[in-house]
Order: sequence, then structure tokens, then C-alpha cells
Amino acid sequence: MRILVVGEGPTDCGRYKDNQWVDGPVQIYLRRLLPSADVITIDKNHIRRDRKSNSRQQRSIRGLKGHSIKAYYAAEIAKEQSCDCVAVYVDADKPEDNPKAEHSCRQRYQNIKQQIIDGLSAAHVEKQIAIVPLKMIESWMLGDPNAFPPIYQCQPNNRWFKKPELLWGDKSDPQSDYPKCVLNRVLKECHTTACQDEFVKIAKAQNLDTVKERCPISFSDFAAQVKTLL
Repeated sequence: MRILVVGEGPTDCGRYKDNQWVDGPVQIYLRRLLPSADVITIDKNHIRRDRKSNSRQQRSIRGLKGHSIKAYYAAEIAKEQSCDCVAVYVDADKPEDNPKAEHSCRQRYQNIKQQIIDGLSAAHVEKQIAIVPLKMIESWMLGDPNAFPPIYQCQPNNRWFKKPELLWGDKSDPQSDYPKCVLNRVLKECHTTACQDEFVKIAKAQNLDTVKERCPISFSDFAAQVKTLL
């Protein structure tokens, strides 16, 4: 199965380096969940250029909003590249009310996921995956504390790994519960820093069943969506 992926940045879906695409952790997850997948990736700038240049598609997206527009354009590009499935990555970020309350986070997740589904459905895509980490890719990186010792020969404090989907705090405060800040502290204990290469290592080492258990809203659903493609 040929899957087109579009993401947001290098630490989730990778980047171009020396004119070649270097995958991020999202592609690692997809290939681990669906080993037969032929995964190709476009960056979000490709979609921006496509949106500006195609007046027919500008008419087609009327009525769509938010991330559904990105999903629609990704689907159109996928058709041009003979892809069977479209996977759109978007960070869920925080709900507007209580960012640490499970019910608020679930609602936020469903809202963002539905936007992606609406865009792909408008483009008549049958096989679709909405990849929406709650709150961001760093939350999934915190989904398995036992992934760290084999990579870094250290065991970070287990308190950093409790309910990673519900983490939130002041991103300007390194000691806050903002997911990036928490992961930065974990990686500091492991004598390294957050970057695309480290995220790929973690995604390869994680027990995905553990990540599903610790990220039951977003990662578990992502894995379930991929399973339907088997």
C-alpha cells in the first residue's frame, strides 16, 4: 500500500536534507504498524504552493475550514502520485478550557481529527489516517519509559511519563509540564537534546503496545486507524 504523509515539521514527519527526504518518527510508526506500507512524504510548503497555484481547487474547498483544507490539498496531491491512502499529521495542541482535563482533551482530539476526515472525504479519499498527537509529538515520545535505557544507558525519572497526553504548562518555563519542556528534561538526564534524530531513535525503540496504553486517546486511535488498512 502506497501512503502519502504530510506533516508539520522535522521532528514529526522529517525534512529534506541534501535533496533527499529524511523521515521523522511518524513514518517509523507507520512502518512498524504496517510493515508492507510504501510511505512517501511531502512537506507542508508543497501544499502551500499548490493552494496558491490552483484556482479550481480554491473553488473546491469552499465550506471547508481549519485543517480540513490542508487535508483536501494533500489528497489531491496523493491522487497525482497514485497513492492508495492519505495520512495527515496535525498536533492537537491544547483545548481552550482545561488543558489537563481528560474530557476536554478528548473533545479537542475529536475536533481536530474530524477536520482532517472532512477534508479527505471532500476529496473522495477512502483510505485515510488522521495522525493527531495529543498534545504534540513529544507526548508520544514520552509514551514508553523503557525505550530510553537501551538507547542512552540511563533510566529517566518515571514521574515524567505519567499520562503524557494530559501534560500542559507554560512553554517558556523549562520546569513546566509543557510536553516539549518535559521531554527536554528527560533527554537532559540522558545527556542529549531533542531533535529529529533522537525522536526517530525513540520511535524505533518504543514498545507500541505500551505507547497505546499510556496515550490511549490519540496514539491508540492512530494505531487502530492503521489496523483497518491491514
